[in-house]
Amino acid sequence: MRLAGRREDEAALRDARQLCPAGADPGPAGAILGAWRQFSVQPPVASPDRLARIVEMLGLAWDGTALATLFSNTEKLADPSVRRR
Repeated sequence: MRLAGRREDEAALRDARQLCPAGADPGPAGAILGAWRQFSVQPPVASPDRLARIVEMLGLAWDGTALATLFSNTEKLADPSVRRR
């Protein structure tokens, strides 16, 4: 939270998320906690859908086409069966 310029401690983060009514905006602290929870969901595999949810939670803009291309290129680089020069 300090890196994001916020002052909330662990209890404030928990309260921001847990005490927020369903469907309501949890505020910046709750959104950051929700994003971190998405990062920690098992299995720890990144997908365009998961990253889109995280970006949306943080209120950031993103380009779906660029995101899909990024993941496609990342999967190709991570594939051990592909020979690289």
